[in-house]
Amino acid sequence: DDGNVSKVFGEGIVAFYNSALENPWIGYLTDVEADDGYWAILNDAANLEVSGLPTGAVEYVIDQGNNFISYSYSEGQSLDSALPDHAQDGTSYIYGEGTSALNTDAGWVGSIASDVGLEGGHGYWLGANQNFVFQYTDPSSLSSRFIAKALPEVPVELAYNQSTQQYFYFVKEANIDDVELSHGDWLVAYNNDVVVGARQYRQGSMIDIPIMGSFIDSDVPALTNMTAGYCQAGDI
Repeated sequence: DDGNVSKVFGEGIVAFYNSALENPWIGYLTDVEADDGYWAILNDAANLEVSGLPTGAVEYVIDQGNNFISYSYSEGQSLDSALPDHAQDGTSYIYGEGTSALNTDAGWVGSIASDVGLEGGHGYWLGANQNFVFQYTDPSSLSSRFIAKALPEVPVELAYNQSTQQYFYFVKEANIDDVELSHGDWLVAYNNDVVVGARQYRQGSMIDIPIMGSFIDSDVPALTNMTAGYCQAGDI
């Protein structure tokens, strides 16, 4: 990566890159585990290639609360097919990179549920309401393949940067003067006058609006600048 990756962190563990050192990676994160998810913080946009053998079936030990886990297959699939019944019952929400899904009485809602599904090469925060152990369903065993739908590209004037600090609003219906928004309108989240998230409105389904937080405590100035004015604790 020639130093372009400045930091990699998982669930409570981190590694920093310092080019001045003989062994440039410092921190307690020394090995990548098949069942864990990771954020890779880059100085510049790039395509990263990860080397290693395919993981296949992986057992995940989930604790009540937040769990940062991998998705162990290269082929994507829907939430309904990927998670066995007991894992779905034990999961309240899943967050990806600017995408999410919420487990409701009516089933899964959000962009992961309705559009992108679980994607190969991605990690996810899984919010569990109980402890459980599970494995993803092998997508090659399914009779039909999941076809992911790309999320609409955010217009330039509503663009925002991805942050590791993120949350989501879930909107079932939006009206102005008792008239519902049209399919294709945009719902936008601002922190003062700074855009921190946007999602295209779609009638008849619940949508998730990503809300990005600030890298205010980042030791990488470029990252701090990328999220200047984004949400901090207490902001509305």
